[in-house]
Amino acid sequence: METTIKNEAVHALSEQTILHTRLFKNVLLDINESDHTRKIADNTNHIAWLAGSMVSARFMMADLLGKKIEEPFPDLFKNNKAIQNNVNYPTLQEQLTYWNKISEILEELIVSANREELTEISETNFPVNDKSKFGAIIFHIDRESYVLGQLGLLRKGFGYPAMKYN
Repeated sequence: METTIKNEAVHALSEQTILHTRLFKNVLLDINESDHTRKIADNTNHIAWLAGSMVSARFMMADLLGKKIEEPFPDLFKNNKAIQNNVNYPTLQEQLTYWNKISEILEELIVSANREELTEISETNFPVNDKSKFGAIIFHIDRESYVLGQLGLLRKGFGYPAMKYN
């Protein structure tokens, strides 16, 4: 399948990335550190793992676009590592610090991405029809929506007010 990328598609991807940058901060706003590793059931993820997986994925996207930056917590999250029991996860403040740094870089990478580069086949196989780097980034952004929803549900389930969009 040949990938044709129009300016509008890159703009939409950029806007979604910027929106998620803000929503990530909003969904974690005022969460107590005592709740960051709390689970709703033994077989579910907690806020710290969900947040860390999003930070890790942003580092993967930057790498995909040619910016090699070592992610901050590779032992916990690299290569989509599953949640681990009896492990100390980074604080939400630590994760927000790295989120802000990588998001600024990623947003610029997406806006300035070369169309030819985006149509290159991704080295990692993602469960999307478009096997290009563009398709891989679309998958990551879609996954961010999914994780933001989980974080929002945990937020409400633990008694916090709903996430704000502004």
